[in-house]
Amino acid sequence: AEYMGMEKLMRELVERLDASSSKEVRPGISKDEPVQIAIQITVEQLLDINIKQHAFVVKLWLRQQWLDDRLRWNISEYQNISLLTMDPNTIWKPDTMFYELIDEQPRISTVLLDNTGSLTWEQVNIYKLMALDFDVTSFPWDIQSLRMTIGPWSYDSKQVILRHNENHSIYGNYMKNNSGWWFKSYSLMDATKKYDCCEWPFSEVHVEITIERRPDFYIMQMILPSMLVSMLNIVLFVLPSESGEKITLGVTILFAQSVNQLSIGDMMPPTSLHYPLIGYYFIANLSLVMMSVMLTVFILYVHHGGVRRPIPDWMRFLFLKALPKLVGGITNNYRISRTATVTRRRSNLSSRCSSLRRESLGERIALNDTTAEDALTWTEAKRYHRAPRRNTSANGNHVAEFLDGINSRDSSAQSAGLIRRDLRKLATELEDLTRKIGGYFAEREHQEMISLEWKQAAIVCERLWGILFSIFTSFVIILFTLKLTNTI
Repeated sequence: AEYMGMEKLMRELVERLDASSSKEVRPGISKDEPVQIAIQITVEQLLDINIKQHAFVVKLWLRQQWLDDRLRWNISEYQNISLLTMDPNTIWKPDTMFYELIDEQPRISTVLLDNTGSLTWEQVNIYKLMALDFDVTSFPWDIQSLRMTIGPWSYDSKQVILRHNENHSIYGNYMKNNSGWWFKSYSLMDATKKYDCCEWPFSEVHVEITIERRPDFYIMQMILPSMLVSMLNIVLFVLPSESGEKITLGVTILFAQSVNQLSIGDMMPPTSLHYPLIGYYFIANLSLVMMSVMLTVFILYVHHGGVRRPIPDWMRFLFLKALPKLVGGITNNYRISRTATVTRRRSNLSSRCSSLRRESLGERIALNDTTAEDALTWTEAKRYHRAPRRNTSANGNHVAEFLDGINSRDSSAQSAGLIRRDLRKLATELEDLTRKIGGYFAEREHQEMISLEWKQAAIVCERLWGILFSIFTSFVIILFTLKLTNTI
């Protein structure tokens, strides 16, 4: 009996709609009275956010309610039937839509009608909507606002007025358990807007949903590996240059940072309007690693004696006097020990040269340029020729040849004079040779001092750069830790 009453009611309602063409004509007592539509919007699930396309995809449940006096009935006449399910294509519906709509995938659409003429149009659809802007400056701790505007397309405010229903939740359980975002807040606001194309304003409902990104995935996959590689770069400043692996370690760290930068690029939001601040950190970190490798190459070049010119005065003051007081005094002690070594080498050289002059018989005779009594006799020359001595240079061969010639001479005073003259010449040559040897060692000492000063400057520069890099890395770690603590 109830089924028969429902069938009769449906038939009469359809006839009533066909008779008055109600499908095409909006309901209302008069043409000047607008239809009041109460709308509810429930966001079931956030499916995707495409920052590059400035779009987001959501699954929404829309419920629109309005009153049509032409579809009332007395339940007593139809076996107490108070609710019917209608075909959406057989009744009038408001042509409401999202103004930011890009694409729509309808899922469910039903219309419920009660005996008072109240209609409830329920829809479950997937919408791809356009977003005006995504601010990812604070990525991955960014907060986004998804704004939607829904309203009738062809009915102005004199015909249809939209009002949101405040007694409902705007998001369902799927939204609360979203793995990528936290849902912070939402708001709905009724508004009217005048468009240039139309005489009357249009009624609209503005929806704004505030969401916050969950940063855990990005911290573990993007930030933490980069920080660990950066901390490894500090070891580069501790490794001594004598190890031979300093440049290898630096290039390996730079390569690891570059590979990590490629994976970071895939995770970063592809936008140029609001570049993430963390992106500048990654670029700065990569630049610092690259500069560390370049500094390492310079240090190794200096360490192996590549620089020959003297260090400038401003660098000597900055890196050998001022900065060692801040970064440590090891380099000054190293310089003192090296200077003492060079001084000892110079003292030994002077001692050897003095010994050579004392052993030189020619020098002794050359200095005695006076009388015949002080001259070298044949017996003395012969004794000197037979005495054991070291032949250290070509001048020694000259002495030997000269003394051999003495064997063929007689012991006259003329021969003694020739001996004295030749030995004076030999003494002069030995003196020149001594000066040349002293000049060589002095030049060598000068170059060693230049190399020593450059090495000290390089060590101070490396230590200073290591301290600055450590401060930068520590500051970033503290900043991220505080941000993570606030997020948790």
